[in-house]
Amino acid sequence: MKTHNRMNPNTPLLYSFMLLLCTLTAQAQEVQQKKPYLQMGHQKAISVLEMSHQGFCFATGSTDNEIRIWDTDKKVERFVLKGHEGDIEGLAFSKNDQYLASSAADGKVMLWSVQEGNLLYVFEGHTSNVKAVVFHPNDSLLISAGSDKKINVWNIFTGKLQKTFAAHPKSIYTLAFDKNGHKLLSAGLDRQIRQWDFKTGKLDKVLAECQYPIFDIEISPNDTLLLSAGGSKFEDKGELKLWDRHSALLKADLQGHQAEIYQARFSPEGTYLLSAGGSDLRSELKYWSVKEAQLLRNLEGHSSRVRAITFNTDGSKIISAGGENNGNLSELKIWDTESGSLLQNLQSKGSPVTALALTQDSEWLASGYANGEIRLWNLQDAQKNYLLKKHQKAITDLCFHPSQSLLASTGEDGASIVWDFQNTDSLQTAQIRKIWQDNFPKQCIAFSPNGKTLAMAGIADIYLAELASLNMTDTLKNAHDLYIYGLRFAADNQTLWSIGYDKTIKIWELSSKKRIKHISQDAPLIDLDQNTALDKYLTVSYDNKIKMWSSAGQFLSNIGNAEIQAKKAIFLKNTSQFAAIGARSEISIVSLQQRTKTLKGHLSGVNALVASHNGKYLVSGGKDGMVIFWQIDTATAALYLLHFDETAGAYLILNAEGKYTTSSEMRDAVYWGNDKTLGALSPELRESNVLQRVLEK
Repeated sequence: MKTHNRMNPNTPLLYSFMLLLCTLTAQAQEVQQKKPYLQMGHQKAISVLEMSHQGFCFATGSTDNEIRIWDTDKKVERFVLKGHEGDIEGLAFSKNDQYLASSAADGKVMLWSVQEGNLLYVFEGHTSNVKAVVFHPNDSLLISAGSDKKINVWNIFTGKLQKTFAAHPKSIYTLAFDKNGHKLLSAGLDRQIRQWDFKTGKLDKVLAECQYPIFDIEISPNDTLLLSAGGSKFEDKGELKLWDRHSALLKADLQGHQAEIYQARFSPEGTYLLSAGGSDLRSELKYWSVKEAQLLRNLEGHSSRVRAITFNTDGSKIISAGGENNGNLSELKIWDTESGSLLQNLQSKGSPVTALALTQDSEWLASGYANGEIRLWNLQDAQKNYLLKKHQKAITDLCFHPSQSLLASTGEDGASIVWDFQNTDSLQTAQIRKIWQDNFPKQCIAFSPNGKTLAMAGIADIYLAELASLNMTDTLKNAHDLYIYGLRFAADNQTLWSIGYDKTIKIWELSSKKRIKHISQDAPLIDLDQNTALDKYLTVSYDNKIKMWSSAGQFLSNIGNAEIQAKKAIFLKNTSQFAAIGARSEISIVSLQQRTKTLKGHLSGVNALVASHNGKYLVSGGKDGMVIFWQIDTATAALYLLHFDETAGAYLILNAEGKYTTSSEMRDAVYWGNDKTLGALSPELRESNVLQRVLEK
């Protein structure tokens, strides 16, 4: 057991990228005004959900190892609790709602203050995953159980382990107390529901036995019924049963689930119940009548398995949560109980950024996303940002024409598109000038320096188009054996570089369409960049090596080191430095063999990089949906852009001074981040123009 000092209650524990601004720059530290934060939600699947007894808040736990406490009325995060080093498995509120207990795959049980959001105790005694926690009705004892097959009883005031039950032959998944706390029930992988005399720690009896592992049990509010839920993922079976609490006779076998059931809950008055389950490809959320043992309604809206459910205190609302088991999808929804209609989705976040491009004058930025959307940002006027929706799958590459108001994009949907944004003021959107479409994903696209030719590539072929007519002129068939991941024209417009997953670099003469250079490498090539002023190239290979080459294809040097684990590298214009990203959520600024700076700010991995042509700014895009502008000389963040995929046209912009602008759809998602009482945005800050002259030309 370890004790922890209480944290200052004025210290915000809400975890979002906005709070990073307080430490990123000295300028930001001097600002005294309140800073907004954006409600990001969990980054991975929600595994457990519990409502407080008085109903003023509820808690969620996730496979991202974090716990979030939400204000029930305002539907916003109050605290983010970080300390566990494994998936959150169990949550429980004390009866007086002063404490929240948590258990996780790291084998630890933790006790938190609900009002202040700080950690009070860490209970260490289990030897493996702790699946369940529950408070005794007297609120002085905390009970935990898990994969080590034991039930531990802890005193929450002393932190001491009071007793241990050697409870089951296999893992224990769930615990429940009767109304007066005399009997403790447990169930798990051995398919048995066991009843214990809590005072003596002796087994009273095996109440019931199910066909499949039991993931959840609950006793009805009047203490007369027992609900059990479980199933098998191997047989695609869900098992939901109602038992007589005292005689242990089976009252009803509720049929309807076609996958594992993770949780089941009685409504506050005990007349209805909820059950939740599913798989990565199927969501199951069902609402039943207890008296008739009849399915009343399926609640449709989740895109993956539903892992956790609860009613609010009066039973008028249902809260459900889940997400992909091995993915980054997290879902948290509120439903109207009577109608079954979806009222609110609390998981608002940006789609991962997959591509970036800047115009040479740094006036326009294009950001592409995993959902196929592109947002075009004007960096001198916040009112000029446009959502381009035509691609059906992830954007793989973006590039601007060197002199005209044209943007080219490629996607996994096989489309290559040329967008014209010259008349965006009057048209309010970029117009499509040309679409080339086939069934093969496109990975890269590039304009020639003179702007006359556009090259695009996918699996094996390179396509060349003439910009004057926007007609396809030539195809370099079978240019590579496997996926082409980079294209760059030489500064003289006479040759074209290409790299492929087939471990080769190739240089093509455009006049003859012949290959003039073939360079074999030890590993697949995954990224290519070029500095036309220096007439040099950078390549990144699957073995994380960054290499610099002359325009003739002569190897010059290795850049960076193995620690970076590079997957992308770019030249920083007008400098002798390079920027690289790897497996981590950080960006490395390197010079020859040395790493000189590390930029940290993304919440998850970085996918895209682009540098301004004046050499002063770097722009990064991450899996967290954020686009961050970095000032290279100070290695600080100057601006955040976030585009939301759940509401068409929604965006938020914030600079280091704390000024921001947001679309009307996002106003309800932004709150004060350094005030314990969350408030609404002020109209003047909401509409402030924060992009004005952010980047110097």
